[in-house]
Amino acid sequence: MKKIIPSLGTFVFFEVTPISYHEVQEVLSKRNRYSISGWFSGPIPKEFLRPTKDSFDFSFWEKSILSKWIQSTYLNEDSIIKIANKFAEDSCIQLYDFLLPSVYNSIIAFLNTHNIFSTRTGPADRKRYLTLSINALAELDDTIIRQFIDFLNSRIFHSFLNRVLSMAGPDVFPYRESHPEIRRFSSGDYTLLLDEDVKENCMSVDVTLFLQTDNEWNSSWGGVTYYMAEEETLISIEPGKNKLSIVLKDKGTAHFVKRLTTGNPDRIDAVVSYPYYYDFEN
Repeated sequence: MKKIIPSLGTFVFFEVTPISYHEVQEVLSKRNRYSISGWFSGPIPKEFLRPTKDSFDFSFWEKSILSKWIQSTYLNEDSIIKIANKFAEDSCIQLYDFLLPSVYNSIIAFLNTHNIFSTRTGPADRKRYLTLSINALAELDDTIIRQFIDFLNSRIFHSFLNRVLSMAGPDVFPYRESHPEIRRFSSGDYTLLLDEDVKENCMSVDVTLFLQTDNEWNSSWGGVTYYMAEEETLISIEPGKNKLSIVLKDKGTAHFVKRLTTGNPDRIDAVVSYPYYYDFEN
């Protein structure tokens, strides 16, 4: 990963592929950033084409990047096929010990030694928890948390999700720039489910990576995520150590996090939601 600082008269030329990505960070000062940009396009190399139902394995380049973050168990073709079939059947899946232990431990160590949760969300009739502030995020460059957020927002992680979704149907899951959120739920924190949430006429792929220090969680503590449709509980997901949850949220389905009771461990997670469309012509 390389950072390029804007500089007057600088010309930057680089190759972009489905497994390399770039972004312009949010401008936090009052100064404007001006640039002229363009691109030369050509045919997509075969190894970069979107996976089909007959193609589950990752390219060498994809695997080389993913293997720096994700356990090798989830990167071989047999595992991906099993995961994709399970997801197609249940519209959800939970992957345990998802990140490499060294990566996960580094994230937890950083969270334990840095007070990065400084913004209280709201309004109270919808949600209540702590998250990263814009100012705090700007100060996290070159830290494991910033690298982790960038990874969740990358095309390469999106490529992994595409493999998981590849058996779910005639899906269209194009890459969209997302906004991963790191959240901390303490005693009394929650999100609420309102009538208009269930009426939303859209589908999404909800991804949650739990950042707990251990696997033990008691549902009586609260902090459980519930997916609901027509007053029926479809899925309930408890927090857990290094656990990735992927849920295909259908139209008319909404979710909430139950209020945490007093005196119990905090729930910490990273969440991102991607729009999802069906392509009925294919």
